[in-house]
Amino acid sequence: MQTRKRQFSQTGERLSTVKAFYIYVLVFATILMSKSVYFGILNLSTYRWVYYALIIIGFVMFWQSARFEITGVLRSMGLIALLLINVLFHLGDMTSSMLNELIGFALDLVMVSVMAAYVGKSSFIRAYVDCIVVIALISIPCVVIANVNESLARSLVSNPFDWTTPFGYSLFYTWGINGVINVRNSGVFWEPGAFAGFLIVGILFLLHGKAQYRHAPVKMLILIITLFTTRSTTGYILLVLMMPVMYRDFMSLFTKGKKNSAFGIIVGIVVVFASVLVVVGSGNIVDKMNGVSYLGDGYTNESAEVRSADVVNSLQLSMQAGIMGLGNTTSASAAEASLGIADNSMGLLHLVYTYGWLFALAYYYVFFSGLTKLFSNCNEKTLACIAVIMIVLFATEGLYWLPTYLAIAFLAFGNAGQTEELQPNEPTEAACGALL
Repeated sequence: MQTRKRQFSQTGERLSTVKAFYIYVLVFATILMSKSVYFGILNLSTYRWVYYALIIIGFVMFWQSARFEITGVLRSMGLIALLLINVLFHLGDMTSSMLNELIGFALDLVMVSVMAAYVGKSSFIRAYVDCIVVIALISIPCVVIANVNESLARSLVSNPFDWTTPFGYSLFYTWGINGVINVRNSGVFWEPGAFAGFLIVGILFLLHGKAQYRHAPVKMLILIITLFTTRSTTGYILLVLMMPVMYRDFMSLFTKGKKNSAFGIIVGIVVVFASVLVVVGSGNIVDKMNGVSYLGDGYTNESAEVRSADVVNSLQLSMQAGIMGLGNTTSASAAEASLGIADNSMGLLHLVYTYGWLFALAYYYVFFSGLTKLFSNCNEKTLACIAVIMIVLFATEGLYWLPTYLAIAFLAFGNAGQTEELQPNEPTEAACGALL
């Protein structure tokens, strides 16, 4: 009998370790498929199917060992039904590539909701923090190289010197765009501001993830330092907003909940105030308000002009869109072109005028109800701050359809595996995140 119990225990531990490793793979793939240049843009048509296969394999492997909650899946199906109505309404005005793009959005919705149903929110959050820390650690020496040795940076670009695609990239880093080495840190993503958004999400998860982390203060420092290297005005503004509202959470992180930890209190205070001073001293926020920003090859007001124009023009198109929107259509593209919108940064309203007010209201209800439930351990003031952070991110980048942000919408509704959540001292986490 004792032998059978020991064998059962060992089998359970092996299954738990396999699941932990697989969750890290899934989460890392989720981040990479959220418009990392190599995987999520240039090779999206290939790796999208690899990502879906990983989700399906994980479902087959783990659904019997966990309670599969379908609430998030049902919500995603409701959104897909609205998308299909949009397609039927605008089908005659869509090219094949436009239709494929919309189908990809629909598939992402349902597949991410399935993944969220069996992964479990605490497991996802812990894995996300570790994965984004790894990406940050890789990016820091890369951005240093880009700033101090441009010729070396160019030699590390995977595509030819003349850059046959707009991006100069490696598998592990985005070096620049349109032949110019970027002195701001983009990580693996398409631009520094986007990377800042993923770092902000990591900071929020680290503060409020309902999980204990190894080396949490060190990870927080890595994420904040990396955020500084993006030189993202939006990232800086959100960090400054976060510091006073979530001051107690930062202190708790560095003191590990011990009120008498003098060293932790001192470190926490230094981190909070140093962060604010660096942001204010950088001039990014003041310069952007004055219409001046640094794009890597000099100071210009182009960024501020483009973003303000995107807001005004997106509002105009949203008023014209109606309940069914303009659709992902040639007419919508022509309307954007007539207003000078090339690559709309106003994701908050791009969703509205593309898919219509009906879909937009449904999507934002799903997203923000999921966000509120995901951070249910926070007080009302902190929840409001997190909601504002997400609104600002959506208003400065087209993020609403990326798998990472879809996961935020559905994670709290996937109760599967919550009774089996990985504990920080178990060998399951040691298999993947102990070094972090």
